[in-house]
Amino acid sequence: MPLEHRPPLDFRRHIASLDGLRGLAISLVFLHHFYPRERFNPLSLVASAGWTGVDLFFVLSGFLITGILYDTLAFPRSLRTFFARRSLRIFPVYLLMVALVVVFARPLQVPLGWRDIPFFAYGANLTRVLQIDPEFGPYLRFWHLWSLAVEEQFYLLWAPLVFLLARRGRIMGACCVGIAAAILLRG
Repeated sequence: MPLEHRPPLDFRRHIASLDGLRGLAISLVFLHHFYPRERFNPLSLVASAGWTGVDLFFVLSGFLITGILYDTLAFPRSLRTFFARRSLRIFPVYLLMVALVVVFARPLQVPLGWRDIPFFAYGANLTRVLQIDPEFGPYLRFWHLWSLAVEEQFYLLWAPLVFLLARRGRIMGACCVGIAAAILLRG
């Protein structure tokens, strides 16, 4: 079917064609974390590049979230509804984890200090940039929370921006500027 005759994507519904990309992303991440690295093994080479699975998840998430935001621009209180849904999806489990760490830190003799605050405030990705080493002790590690922090920060910045820009062309322009900035700042 020619592109001009295809109906627009409805982001409120499941997009089945993205399931294969999700499966690829999951496979890459698992290979990266669990497949042994061996010389001259092609699968080891793929496993070494498995970190790209997380990037693929971020791209898929950004695509879907932008679509959801764009599709709901005309609805009243849609930005508030968006943040309420995201909060109900992630905050309860995250806050439970934070509460358990705080409650059991003293009995388990796990040191907590000011350096741990970024982990509890969706800033785990910033600790490396700021060269802050957490004080959790040798048994607790929360480095995996960096991707959740990136996701939450994306929501906080991107959702209001989509609503401010409001037009597809402007949103695409912001995406292009963001891509260019990411490439320039990566070095």
